[in-house]
Amino acid sequence: GILQKAFVERLIERGFEAHVFDYNEDCVCANIASVFHCVSIKSKEEILQLALVLNPVAVQTVATELGNITACYVGEKLGLHTNSYQVAQITTDKSLMKKKFNDHTIRNASYLEVTDLDQIDLDSLLYPLVVKPCDRSAGRGVTLVSDKRSLRKSFDLALAESNKKLVLIEELLFGKQFSIETISSQGVHQIVAITRMYFDGTHNFVEAQYVIPAIISKNEEQKINNFILKTLEVFNIKSGACHIE
Repeated sequence: GILQKAFVERLIERGFEAHVFDYNEDCVCANIASVFHCVSIKSKEEILQLALVLNPVAVQTVATELGNITACYVGEKLGLHTNSYQVAQITTDKSLMKKKFNDHTIRNASYLEVTDLDQIDLDSLLYPLVVKPCDRSAGRGVTLVSDKRSLRKSFDLALAESNKKLVLIEELLFGKQFSIETISSQGVHQIVAITRMYFDGTHNFVEAQYVIPAIISKNEEQKINNFILKTLEVFNIKSGACHIE
């Protein structure tokens, strides 16, 4: 896609042979790749078999959680410098992620895991609530609900978006929101930037404005740094870039 185009171009500029995978033979990077494979990035076993023949120096992706799962799976099987397949699974599944938070006393919004809305007492819930699929990114299927009637519509939307058919219903937390960019190498972490995020005010949580670097106090900066470094350690991040919100 367009988000991966610059990455592929840079690899080729640096003299690497770039093998690109996508189920769409007309994708953005098909014509700029050294070799294009019309294979879905979901097909991790098929890509692994090709990688065993190609013997690559690296298996990588950018700006796609789904691609990261396969990249880590293949990279780990080949013994390359990568995060583990387990790390990729946990960091792309909000259900697994929140269990990891709770196991290590990292504060997060309380939540319910729901596969069937009829199995819970809707009158016992405290509104407003956030409804989201457990395993999608970029705000897909995420909505804010203020009453029981709108909850069912939001649940159906989130369920349709979820690959695992699992929905999280979370308490709504109020406060500032930040995104933090980090880079890690062999388990050593560096915070690159802290960004303040602003939203458009709709119930779809669309990001509308950023301030980078965030204008924050030294105390806020230290709190964020401590939280981020603990999180990277807890999730066993060893290499590469992370984007944490």
